[in-house]
Amino acid sequence: MKKIASVLTLGWLLSAIAVGGVAQAQRVDSTVAIGQSTHIWSRTLQEQRRLLIHLPKHYAQSNERYPVLYLLDAEAQFAHTSGIVEFLAGNGRIPELIVVGVTNTNRMRDLTPASADPKHRKEHPTAGGADPFLAFLADELAPWVNANYRTQPYRILAGHSLGGLFAVHALINRPQTFQAYLAVSPSLWWNDRASVQQAKARLGATPPGRHFLRLTWGDNENVIRDSTAELIDWLKANPPPNLQWSQRYYAGDDHGTTPHRSHYDGLEELFANWQPRFEIDDVNQKLDLAAIEAHYANLSQQYGFTVRPTADAIDHVARNLADQKDHTAALELRRRNVRDYPWLAEVHASLADTLVELNRPEEARREYDQALQLQLQDESPYQDPLVSYREKLEKLTKPAGR
Repeated sequence: MKKIASVLTLGWLLSAIAVGGVAQAQRVDSTVAIGQSTHIWSRTLQEQRRLLIHLPKHYAQSNERYPVLYLLDAEAQFAHTSGIVEFLAGNGRIPELIVVGVTNTNRMRDLTPASADPKHRKEHPTAGGADPFLAFLADELAPWVNANYRTQPYRILAGHSLGGLFAVHALINRPQTFQAYLAVSPSLWWNDRASVQQAKARLGATPPGRHFLRLTWGDNENVIRDSTAELIDWLKANPPPNLQWSQRYYAGDDHGTTPHRSHYDGLEELFANWQPRFEIDDVNQKLDLAAIEAHYANLSQQYGFTVRPTADAIDHVARNLADQKDHTAALELRRRNVRDYPWLAEVHASLADTLVELNRPEEARREYDQALQLQLQDESPYQDPLVSYREKLEKLTKPAGR
């Protein structure tokens, strides 16, 4: 035990010296994490597979269910893609998503369809395992994720390079496994463009339902560009009835950098109408409750799962009612927000504002206090809400006449 302690102490001292000396060494008091790592056993692949999982910000506090983004090559793509998802969702541009990153054991094996090319088979003897890997994703991983996390029946697959090839292969062969496919710099040149030929033969028969495909590439990707262009030309000439698709060339990006912009833009396009347009050129649209409910009913129909109005959308209607001095109607909507989204500081603060207008200070005080606590827990970088909640709470707490 003493020997182990000595080794640990020496390691700590060396670390301290490396960053500027013992006097400057600081103790780490918490960990900033973007996700969690776990493993599952695959019967199909006969191996352990490591997963990296990013959950929405308030997953633990809520009882919400979320669509899932399945991300290939997670070793390289998980950190930046999780940040993109949290940023876009935090700004209301897309729904909150669970990100499930799948790391590699044998990338060439899992992400390539079988090849008849002798050169490929000689150079990559383990290649051609895309179908077993797809079976793992569809029949083992997705059910495991559904059993262990609160999910919606909407899945997105994102793959880069060979992963992009795999995404197209999955759409062609098991289209119902995922509803959306982001194929970034896809290696459609593989096996003499066999996947392009399969796509031409099968995509016209994509089963009913909303399917989405986005193809992207960047500079210095001539082989990828040319094979992708062949598929794009066919799609233009023969638009599949059950497939929404798009394409984009990223000038200035190359093979290594296309994923970040592709994931950001692809998710925005996939959920292009997610957020109601509350303002146009700074003009408040003053949407009423019926318009908000209709918007989210349309989203539910479009994406195939129940989408309820966000707290922002409901409070937009409540603010318009408050502006019209209809504080009783605003109160009803803001109470609804607190019932539906009790983990959000702003819904408690908005409810408190309305209670003040209705001269109910005790109730308002409780809501401001709750808003303050939640804002502190969220560690928001913005101080304005904290200052506002404290000022309003202090004003209600001061004895009359002071």
